[in-house]
Amino acid sequence: MPEAEDGGIGGHSSKERSIRAQWLISNLSVVVVVLVVALVVFCAATYSLQLQSMRSNLISRADNAAGFFNKYANASYTELMAGAKLYVEDYKDKDIVELQVLDTAGKLLYSSSGLMAGTKPQTDDLTRALTANTTADWRGEDPASGELVMAVSSPIIFPSGEIAAVVRCVSSMSVLHSRMLICGIVAAGIALVILGFVVLSNLLFIRSILQPLQQINDTARLIAQGRYGVHIVPLYANEIGTLCNTINDMSDAISRAEQTKNDFISSVSHELRTPLTAIGGWSETLLSGGLTNLGEVRHGLEIIRGEASRLTRMVEELLDFSRMESGELTMQMEKTDLAPDVEDVVFMYMDTIRKEGITLEFHEDDELPMVVCDRARMRQVLLNILDNARKHGGDGKRIIVAMEAQEHTVSIAVRDFGQGISPEELPHVRDRFYKGNSKARGNGIGLAVADEIVRVHGGRLDIESVQGEGTCVTIVLPVSQS
Repeated sequence: MPEAEDGGIGGHSSKERSIRAQWLISNLSVVVVVLVVALVVFCAATYSLQLQSMRSNLISRADNAAGFFNKYANASYTELMAGAKLYVEDYKDKDIVELQVLDTAGKLLYSSSGLMAGTKPQTDDLTRALTANTTADWRGEDPASGELVMAVSSPIIFPSGEIAAVVRCVSSMSVLHSRMLICGIVAAGIALVILGFVVLSNLLFIRSILQPLQQINDTARLIAQGRYGVHIVPLYANEIGTLCNTINDMSDAISRAEQTKNDFISSVSHELRTPLTAIGGWSETLLSGGLTNLGEVRHGLEIIRGEASRLTRMVEELLDFSRMESGELTMQMEKTDLAPDVEDVVFMYMDTIRKEGITLEFHEDDELPMVVCDRARMRQVLLNILDNARKHGGDGKRIIVAMEAQEHTVSIAVRDFGQGISPEELPHVRDRFYKGNSKARGNGIGLAVADEIVRVHGGRLDIESVQGEGTCVTIVLPVSQS
């Protein structure tokens, strides 16, 4: 089987690639969207928290510095400025935060970073701190340096309520952005690891699906090629395992059906050949004029007529089976007393089996209720059962037919005293084409047709058998209620 067509797991057929691609696209697209959204939300939340933390830190520093200067509240302005200069010069965190002291006009007096005095920051925090007499913050691009910064201004207030000066803490946003970049890289790395794990798990899962699917495909191809009975191995303990079991059962069923079909064709061919041979042989003999004795001629014609009748019954049986299979088996139902028809069939059949040394007995109740049935079909069923009793139980040399009435049913029982049916074969005798181990002539569909006819009548066909003692087949029909 060529690899390009087979599409094994190693080769990856176009169908497999399609399934793989569809699965990955449909699943990974969702995972990627979720991861991107989660990454964006995480970064936004982290940035917001970092920003809030930075703001709170600057406010705390500015308020602490302003609080420190309040100890000079009762001192002169000169002493206040001197203390502010010393505080700014000795500020320990000048590498992180720039500490500034500005006058009420907004001009820079002292700066921990060494900015020139007299510079006037043009930012909103300073303006609000001077006008609203409260701590104010601002974030944006520094007009002087063009750098993104965050600034917090806190006023120093004299006891009289006047603003003496403003303490301003300024910090670059680049540190925050560096932290956020690191957090984003770490978060993206984690997202990529998660995505890789999802891709790997999806590939493993898809492989676990595609491998048994390929086995199923290969087995189905073998079945399509006529290799019935092949099985899928190994089986899986999941829904695919159930599918494998179903396909294995189907393969076995097809194998049995194929064997049954072959047996049926062989059986029908044999059944047709025997009467056709007899008819052809006697016809040739009669046409050749080889028979001068009128009795022999009559005997030959009787054989031809008998074999022709048997062929006709066989063809009718096959037609009935075909109608039964297609659901077109029709019935001409009428309310009738079935006893006379049963008597006719029994007494007609007596002549047939008397020559074989078989005794046929008939018993019936005195009063039998009416039934609704197709009289011709019921005669066909009874004749078929009698013929089976003769062929399979004729070695008992005795057949009994009994017709009885029960409360709501009428039964016709045909009992033979032959070898019976084995317990292994008994459940299958009504199966189409089934002949079991019997060597008697027949095509194996007569009892299946009989069972279907009785079922359509609303009745049932009961079969009981004891090996070595004989078989009893009982037709049970419902009594007419009107």
